[in-house]
This record gives sequence, structure tokens and C-alpha cells, in this order.
Amino acid sequence: MTEEQIQRLRAAVSSADSIAWDTCHKIYVAMDERTTDSFEEMGYDGMRGTPEEMLNTVLGWYRHSCGLRFVSSVSNVDDFASLVAQGGSEND
Repeated sequence: MTEEQIQRLRAAVSSADSIAWDTCHKIYVAMDERTTDSFEEMGYDGMRGTPEEMLNTVLGWYRHSCGLRFVSSVSNVDDFASLVAQGGSEND
């Protein structure tokens, strides 16, 4: 992941409600409680924590994800914004 991508991710988790991962390649930063609830209902792994805890966890998930990995922020259940595009890392 590039430094620019990490900075976008850091900004997103600074005001996030939680983070979620499908344990394969989909990583989300849930910006509100409604979105967090939606990911929990779908069975995603997730966590709430400090911004630093969430950032470190997302970075770990990203390292352990398959090659199709991406990171998006989500608001209001269906408003997605790309933080790290699929195939958008210098390591992909």
C-alpha cells in the first residue's frame, strides 16, 4: 500500500464507526452504526476500536487478503468510496 493510500485510510478511520472484512478481499470502513449493523448481519468479521487500532487491523487484513483485495469506506449502507482500488496497490 502506498503512503497516499495509508493517509486516505487514516483519515477515514479517524471518524469511522467500525471496520469489516469478508476474510478474503473485501475490506470496508463503516462510517456509521447502520452500516456497521449491516456488515454484522452479513457475517463479516469486524471490530470497533481507536482509529489507530482500526488502521493497524485494516493493514493486517490487507496483507492477508487475496489478490483481488480493495478497501472502501461506506456510509448509509450503500454510499461506497474507494480508499484503495482493487489492484490499486504497488504490491498487487
